[in-house]
Amino acid sequence: MGFELAFVYNSVHRMSSLVSEWQRLINQHDKPGIQDLLFTVGGPDRSGFVHPADALLFDFMQSDPSADVTERLHLKRVLVHYWATGKILQMYPERRVVSPGISAGFVPAHRPLVQRS
Repeated sequence: MGFELAFVYNSVHRMSSLVSEWQRLINQHDKPGIQDLLFTVGGPDRSGFVHPADALLFDFMQSDPSADVTERLHLKRVLVHYWATGKILQMYPERRVVSPGISAGFVPAHRPLVQRS
């Protein structure tokens, strides 16, 4: 005999609020002395909790053209790191994949860095 216990945390997100927060964070850091800005999505917060929906919400937000990073005064690059997979995207000055990532799973520490044959 056994049982399963699950805790659900529901939340509602609108595209406009995602894009607004994204742009707010970029604008907040676009100042002298900061050339590269790196965001980590899906990573642990200050309390050590991981919110995997962050990466899904970021992917959703990218589908909106208003989420594009426009001309910056000081930033030379804006990068996004997916904590779960290690994937790295460059969002500015152009969108491109810097690294496809090394992990296929949720916890990178439990995945081999080299594929086994």
